[in-house]
Amino acid sequence: MTLLTREPAKRPRRLRRLAATIGAAALAVPLLLSTTAATAAEAPPAATLPSFEQELLDRVDSDRIWEHDVRLSVDIGPRVAGSPAEEAAAQYIQEQLDSFGFTTEIETFDARVQTYADLVPSRTTDEPASWQLRPASNGAVTGPDAPIVGDVIDIGAATDLTGLGVDGRIVVADWIADTTIRTALLADLDTAGAAAVVLVQTSGSESLPNPRELPAELAHMVVVAGATNQGERIRALLADGPLELSITTERTSGTSSNVIGVLPAANGDENAPIVYIGAHFDSVLGSPGASDNGSGVSIMLELARILGQYAFDTEIRIGAWGAEEVGIVGSRVHAESLTAEEIERTIGAWNMDMAGTAHEGTPDQPFGFWALTVDGDTAADNAVLDHASTISELAGNGELQIGQVGRSDHQSFRDVGIEAAVFSWMYWAGGTSIVLEPAYHTTIDTLDLVSQERMGLSAQIIGGSVLRAALNAVEVDVIAADGAAAAGAPVLMRCEGDEGWRDAGTTRDDGALVVHVPAVDCAFAASTDDGARGETPSESRPDGSTATIALELDTTAPTTSIDIAPATTDQWRTEAATATITAVDDRDASPSIDYSLDGTTWLPYEGPLVLDTDGVHELRARSTDTAGNVSEIATASVAIDTAAPEITAVADEPRGRVVVDAHDATSGVAAVEYRIGGGDWQRADVADPASFTIDLPIGVEAVDAEFRAVDAAGNASAPVTVAFAAQESEGAAPAPTPLPTESTSSTPSTKAPELATTGTGQGLAGQLAAIAVLIGLGTALLARRGAARTESGDSA
Repeated sequence: MTLLTREPAKRPRRLRRLAATIGAAALAVPLLLSTTAATAAEAPPAATLPSFEQELLDRVDSDRIWEHDVRLSVDIGPRVAGSPAEEAAAQYIQEQLDSFGFTTEIETFDARVQTYADLVPSRTTDEPASWQLRPASNGAVTGPDAPIVGDVIDIGAATDLTGLGVDGRIVVADWIADTTIRTALLADLDTAGAAAVVLVQTSGSESLPNPRELPAELAHMVVVAGATNQGERIRALLADGPLELSITTERTSGTSSNVIGVLPAANGDENAPIVYIGAHFDSVLGSPGASDNGSGVSIMLELARILGQYAFDTEIRIGAWGAEEVGIVGSRVHAESLTAEEIERTIGAWNMDMAGTAHEGTPDQPFGFWALTVDGDTAADNAVLDHASTISELAGNGELQIGQVGRSDHQSFRDVGIEAAVFSWMYWAGGTSIVLEPAYHTTIDTLDLVSQERMGLSAQIIGGSVLRAALNAVEVDVIAADGAAAAGAPVLMRCEGDEGWRDAGTTRDDGALVVHVPAVDCAFAASTDDGARGETPSESRPDGSTATIALELDTTAPTTSIDIAPATTDQWRTEAATATITAVDDRDASPSIDYSLDGTTWLPYEGPLVLDTDGVHELRARSTDTAGNVSEIATASVAIDTAAPEITAVADEPRGRVVVDAHDATSGVAAVEYRIGGGDWQRADVADPASFTIDLPIGVEAVDAEFRAVDAAGNASAPVTVAFAAQESEGAAPAPTPLPTESTSSTPSTKAPELATTGTGQGLAGQLAAIAVLIGLGTALLARRGAARTESGDSA
């Protein structure tokens, strides 16, 4: 910011866009109206995306802003208008804008010639610092390629040079304010053969003292003056050992430049509205310019990055202004080059100057974020302030502080009739008086005194308000189901490329709402508490257009269904089941679903349910749409039994009789199977498989009989064994015929075989088995008797 003050001249007032008014009815000129009525449609879900303004706030990256300022104030350093450093900054800005998709150009113009001195010590420290000093205005100019190089000697406040040995050395001495005394010392140093003289402040002042013009006989000398911190730094380095300095003195080129970046309107309209974002990138002599105005340029570049990601029917112009510090030259040259037609279609100019100082101010003069205009405008009559006031609230900064001041690049635009404001961290003291940071225009304007957080907030408010001005303002009119204006109705919008719906706000008492959208197809949706809803088609929304949403009540309930996996036709299943509940509604894309497993307690459905406990699960589900319509209850019964039954088998008299007891806690015992001597499994044909007695045809030989129980789900118990010893008595009666059975499988398994049904009478298989047993017993008896006779000598 420059201290130059220009006489204010009232600029013509202009009609503003719909974006800065309450609605289309407030305009005094006709607007292009694109009215789209909408009927009830599938209602959108709740907003999952922020408004476009909030989205920009969220996208601001203060780390990027900080990195830009490092490049400008540390890597490049002081950027005197017309110097190679200012040119390097312009090149960096142009490269950045090119990378963001802007079309760039360089504007050059005349700027006052200045002289400056750059010092390079043989060693230094890493902290941000300025090594640029002010030379005598008519002293020797070395140019960049012929520096004065020499060892440093510090004479402090000495005026008697006897025995100091300054010949051929660079002399550091305390600054002397008295011109006569200072000139006498310089003459003595010249006589003593000093290579160059560095005069440094010791008063605590961090501004560069001015050696002004040297007497003609001393004009061949290199005399430069530095601030307190610069002198202390040189002396600290010298205290650690010998130090060498290289000093160049140079004059600026007499020309400076602006960097202009243009993002054309997406619709190709060469007469589209224009918004300007600007900041000067030069700094005063000796100042690294981290706050003034590396902060403003860095914010501007971050906003260019973000704005380049949107499509606008507005032309975005970025202005990096040169030579502001020598009379607000660059922005004035550009503003005065605009045609009357360009001025008329420019919405406003946003200027940033010292938009990130860390200085807190004092209790009586606390620093804050201010928007200032040349004429003391209010938000009611300045589009820039109007948009910024809205975004200040959105960004959590509260009510925008508005003051009055010129002295920066916004003045250039105001002077040609464009609404403009400058944004800065400072204190406005009333009238045109402002209080600036202590580092203002000094050598200590470094990153140490800049707040990354404040730069981020500045970027949010400035960027959000520029975005709001550049977006198309569309009035959405919502008509309730009864035909009246729908006051307080929430409105959503969804634009091309969005993966969800955005919160657009709520309607006013007249049922209308102004929303801001980019130059892409957008749809709007609205609803009221009575369940009425409506939605517009997705289509182009020009600035000043209107979209109408006619709401309709929804009286149709959704339908609810339950799917059980894996599918089965059996009543019982032996593994866990997954229940998936779905709801379909003719308007609501995602009706809410709840479910119950006990018929009393209902829980919200959040995803598939895993049913994995034994027993019968009676699942109920219902769904509700946004209108409050509730579906009929869907039901599903899931019976699960994963546990095998238990069984006992105990031998009883007479031989072959077994008492069997089986138990299953869930699905119940469906059958008992047995096998003799490892043969095929046979199903016991009994009335009650849970408890019965069976007579087995086991004969007289030793044999094992196995039993297993099978439940209704098909789970089989582990077999239990009843062991029968061999019968010794020859006269033992043959075993009785067993109860009828039916053969199943000869191979045991952990899962029971399918159960076979049998009749109640004795089957052919049972009869044949009995005959075979009798034949076997007879054969064995005859064999034993034959053997006995042989032993006693009886013949066959």
